[in-house]
Amino acid sequence: MLKLYNDLNKEKEEFRPIENNIVKIYVCGPTVYDSPHIGHARAAVFFDLLRRYLLFKGYKVIFVSNYTDIDDKIINKANELGISISKLTEKYIKEYEDAMKKLNVLTPSHKPKATETINEIIEIISKIVEKGYAYVSNGSVYFDVSKYEKYYKLFRKEVINYQSSESLNYVEQSEEEKLINNEKRSKNDFVLWKKYKKNEPYWDSPWSKGRPGWHIECTAMIYKWLGSLIDIHGGGEDLTFPHHVNEIAQSYAAFGTELARFWIHNGFVNINNEKMSKSLKNYITINEILKDYEANVLRFLLLSTSYRSPINFSIQLINETKVNLTKIIEFYKSIKYINVLDNISETENEENKNLITIINQYYDNFLNQLDDNLNTPEAVLEIYKLINFVNQFIFEKKNKLNKFSKEKILKFILDFGNIFGLIIDEEYQKFNEFYNIEDINNSNIKNILEQLYSFLDSKNKLISNLIELILTIRTELRKQKNYELSDKIRDSLTKIGIEISDTQKESFWKIK
Repeated sequence: MLKLYNDLNKEKEEFRPIENNIVKIYVCGPTVYDSPHIGHARAAVFFDLLRRYLLFKGYKVIFVSNYTDIDDKIINKANELGISISKLTEKYIKEYEDAMKKLNVLTPSHKPKATETINEIIEIISKIVEKGYAYVSNGSVYFDVSKYEKYYKLFRKEVINYQSSESLNYVEQSEEEKLINNEKRSKNDFVLWKKYKKNEPYWDSPWSKGRPGWHIECTAMIYKWLGSLIDIHGGGEDLTFPHHVNEIAQSYAAFGTELARFWIHNGFVNINNEKMSKSLKNYITINEILKDYEANVLRFLLLSTSYRSPINFSIQLINETKVNLTKIIEFYKSIKYINVLDNISETENEENKNLITIINQYYDNFLNQLDDNLNTPEAVLEIYKLINFVNQFIFEKKNKLNKFSKEKILKFILDFGNIFGLIIDEEYQKFNEFYNIEDINNSNIKNILEQLYSFLDSKNKLISNLIELILTIRTELRKQKNYELSDKIRDSLTKIGIEISDTQKESFWKIK
């Protein structure tokens, strides 16, 4: 039973979708005016994990994530560079999508842009005005927060923190800000539609030529692609207030619903214990990290901390993550190519029977940790326990796996990789990608893919048997003290990526 922490109610709640087996998720995407940084990567990777785990559990997931492609920051950056807004936003959308592909983030079911949702935005603002929750002032439209009783009760802690921060960081308002505040009935009212200003893009509306405010675009995109009530709304914790509170207020005013049953927020990525952000100019872009580290490593780092806690990023941390991930992948390879006991049934070998019981316990613990609000650090610990136990079984106790225990181990590691979005086995990954496309429901197609992968797996077993035969010959050469030829065989195997480790009695091998 999956439990998720619902930020709205401040407690873990059992997750059950509104509509049978279908889960509708919306995650706030980036404002595309600059290169994506690892804070963006954390949000994308975490919600990708959530999506993958729901798919693993058998749900059909409709996943929507947007692009804010019209905003003050975008307009200012385009003017500064002397280029069109569309040219600027398309550049950074491409850069973001390229980074997501490298990080193995599944493509959203829909990727709407604010500028493509103007009709829906105007429709929803009209509803809000008609119902008395918003007012027109000098051509702009503002939401009247006093009309929504629950406004200050939603995410109360975040509202208080935000207001305290505002008072501590008070700066004198610009003339433009004073003008806007003079248009409002209350300083906390927020804009739904901004009246046109010179050198800004605009659209026609019943109130004025202008453009949408930030908060309304997400409500409109959710309504267009998912309906007025969804299962999960996600984003970074900095979006909790005012953005998500404003989304709830707008949705209630327009549709009488509070938009989402679960509100989930991921923590920050910190640099030197300070929140990383573009405004603070202390951010590291995704591409800067990927120059020196594989995307697999960055992804594993972002999932190795509880999603609600901050990550204090450092080079030491990413190097440690690289070592840990390498350990898991090397273990997988060593098991994949290991020779097993021949013609032994699942129940005939007592040592393997006990081993399978232990593997099943670790696997159940792994899934139980993920069911407990996606507790990834504790889930990963079960992988390390598995590795240590199996290595002791093989190398210290000198036992041999049978085909059943081997298959259990490989399935465990591959399921871990699939849920975490980590590429453990390149060959397997190519076929497993088909399972992550929600539109493929034809069981015959899946059966064909499984048979094809089984065929490739049988080829791997043939390779494994050939290597074991070579090692048997090499062992015989060593007994005859023909070390020159023995070393030559070892060196030749090393050149093609097969690493040999010798002990006094026998030799072991693994794929590098």
